Amino acid sequence: MNDRKQRVEGRVIMDSPRMRRIKDRLRWGPLLLCTDAVRQISVVVRSPQLLPLYIPYVRSLRGAPLDRTLPWLALPATAWLIRHLRPEMRILEWGSGASTLFFARRAKEVVSIEHDPQWHVQVEAMLAERLITNCRCMLVPPEPVAALDDRGGDVGRYVSQRAEYHGLQFRRYVHAAEALAEALFDVVVVDGRARTACLDLAPRLLAANGAVVFDNSDRSRYQEALDSFGRRTDWTIRVFRGPVPGRRAAVGGQTTVFVKLRHYA
Repeated sequence: MNDRKQRVEGRVIMDSPRMRRIKDRLRWGPLLLCTDAVRQISVVVRSPQLLPLYIPYVRSLRGAPLDRTLPWLALPATAWLIRHLRPEMRILEWGSGASTLFFARRAKEVVSIEHDPQWHVQVEAMLAERLITNCRCMLVPPEPVAALDDRGGDVGRYVSQRAEYHGLQFRRYVHAAEALAEALFDVVVVDGRARTACLDLAPRLLAANGAVVFDNSDRSRYQEALDSFGRRTDWTIRVFRGPVPGRRAAVGGQTTVFVKLRHYA
């Protein structure tokens, strides 16, 4: 009787909802992994210039964020940057991370503006560990909105829609690079907070043959600003879609690059 009871209880346990989910994962997991691999390979086949980036991209799916050797942009945009970056260039980026190391290895100077103190410390430690000396990492945290009101500024331009920044504004963060514009920048990357305000400022900081890189350009909240920026007659627009380091191929991204001269396109 006890043996029979144990067998029945065993069947009940194996047929429980949790065990059914586990069995489904075991059954379909390899197929899902295979499907994801097929998506990755198909992207590379359609765009052969991505082939040198494929192995670093696959590694990025497992490593920590700052272990990635690629910026967190759509992979075709990174391929474009690799083709066009030159050792004598100056780079400005709003939002630091793996991109900071990527640009430092390919340009003369990188200025990176970051709002998060903990992330700033991690990025500086990563650069120091790799003996990178051509980066200037600036920590510019947000301030209370009241401080902006006292200066009569436009609150809406400098706030973030993310809940954790409610009541804060990024005016100093956006304009921090203006004090450093003793020479203009060849590439300006907008990938941090208050992106529409950064985008408006970018042309004033950009060299005559420069490019503006705007990440996550598929997000609806940026469309009005991007459309307005794109209507300026002196820009050539390149829209890149594809895998993003750290994300599986099924979850791609979009990066838009605005370029000023034909030889850059």
